[in-house]
Amino acid sequence: MMRWAFLDDALAYTGATLRGAPMGGIQAATVQLAEALAARGHTATVYNRVGEISQHYGVTYAPLEKINTADVVVANCAPKLFSPKNFARHFFSEATQKTKKILWMHGPASYMQKPKHLWPYILHGPRVVFSSHYQRRTWPAWLPQQSVDIPLGLGAMFLGMAERQPPPPVAIFLSNPRRGLDWLVNLWQTRVFPVMPAARLHVYGGRAVYGNRQDGALDKALS
Repeated sequence: MMRWAFLDDALAYTGATLRGAPMGGIQAATVQLAEALAARGHTATVYNRVGEISQHYGVTYAPLEKINTADVVVANCAPKLFSPKNFARHFFSEATQKTKKILWMHGPASYMQKPKHLWPYILHGPRVVFSSHYQRRTWPAWLPQQSVDIPLGLGAMFLGMAERQPPPPVAIFLSNPRRGLDWLVNLWQTRVFPVMPAARLHVYGGRAVYGNRQDGALDKALS
């Protein structure tokens, strides 16, 4: 079995967050993958902005600065997370030179051309995991990569549910409101509602999902 380390510098969260509080898609995917690996006998640790070490559903959660040796290191979105300053001093010892590094992409990849992302990527040369063909097409064409497409899995909570015939006319938006919510609302008003007034659009993407941080772009999308 292998030791897996997941790195995420965006928010503080654990497996308990998934089950009792608003949560972003990146964080939910990380928790569920870590739990699935732990259930198969692997050691899974998620390093993020939590203040102390804890365990939930077989997975350890710890502050980023506490990272220890691992066989596979998965960085969410940002190759800068592979930088030595984010690791314990012994992480890059001779015994860990064979550590596999994976850059897990969760959205459009055009930002990789920015120097703050480009240079750490070139330095560490991680394998890139895309979740869709569209995502792959947003990667800068001039930037080489070793990659694989792995679509996101379906969480256990969605499996085994009784099929409803017919399903209610409800659409659900589960992404960051900045990623097209204004376009979707306009489409709903002009194309969907006029022909199906009983349909409902449910939006799960408020400020609480992103830690209630001050964000003008998010406020505009939600207005």
